[in-house]
Amino acid sequence: MCDWAEADACGFRHAAVLYRTAEDYAAVMLDFIRSGLTAGEPVLVASTAAHAAGLRAGLDRRGAQVELADLTAGGANPGRVLSMLRMFACDHPGRAMRCVLDQSWPGRPPEELAEAMRHERLAAMALAGTGLRLLCAYDSRLDPGLLGAAETAHPVVVRDGRWCPSRSFAGRDREAGRDDRLSRPPPSAARLAFRDEQAAVRRFVSAEALRAGLPEHRTRDLVIAAAELAANTLMHTDGPGTLVMWATTAEVICQVSDCGRITDPLAGTLRPDPAATTRHRGLWLVHQVGDLVQIRSGPAGTTVRVHMRLGT
Repeated sequence: MCDWAEADACGFRHAAVLYRTAEDYAAVMLDFIRSGLTAGEPVLVASTAAHAAGLRAGLDRRGAQVELADLTAGGANPGRVLSMLRMFACDHPGRAMRCVLDQSWPGRPPEELAEAMRHERLAAMALAGTGLRLLCAYDSRLDPGLLGAAETAHPVVVRDGRWCPSRSFAGRDREAGRDDRLSRPPPSAARLAFRDEQAAVRRFVSAEALRAGLPEHRTRDLVIAAAELAANTLMHTDGPGTLVMWATTAEVICQVSDCGRITDPLAGTLRPDPAATTRHRGLWLVHQVGDLVQIRSGPAGTTVRVHMRLGT
């Protein structure tokens, strides 16, 4: 059983659970969920299908009271996950809530793991002022560097059921995780400079994606994402944009760069109000269609990289 006196003494709102076995995982998470249900709190489990099934089985009939989201069924883009958490909080204003977030599983591609960690650094800011308590799971078989980053990103760490303040917590810096550099595109990548040539952008992306073997329906999604990013370049900058595309054995990657700067690190992670006039609607849409979206912005400009898996 979890020691909730320890948790409360640590000021628990956002914690990393470092577990070694499925039994360790279930012990902490089930106690967390049961305590929330007993208190009448809404509970969300955003996890792998296997972990979610195990938790639901451990809850018996009470499992029906838990909202489940399978992150392995097309919903793993960290930007989309952060949006889901914020919408969950918005659906229960003024209430205490709980969430199990399990997006760092062994075997997940390194770029996805790194991006998930960036968004967990932003979670405290995104959820500030809400009543959400968030437990983030980390399998101890993951790379030691990632596990160390988890302790840096979370103010509380849980090991063997013990709750302790993180000794390496970096603080709730609004810029945390925003300076991670992207790898360079390969020299063989296809390139297109654009400004007003929005139709040319769509034709270029469609041709390159289909040539790489991306299915037609996913190609249409990628064209939508690239068109939104190109439109942002046209509307919000006074210079040209650069579109770069390449493929690996697993995915097609589309990157758009320009001289603009995005000052809100949470841009695109909350569904826009249909009745409001606001910027960054395009970034939200890009997050919805991409399998992984990486946004880097600073004084030198902005780069957005959209990954689409082949064979899906």
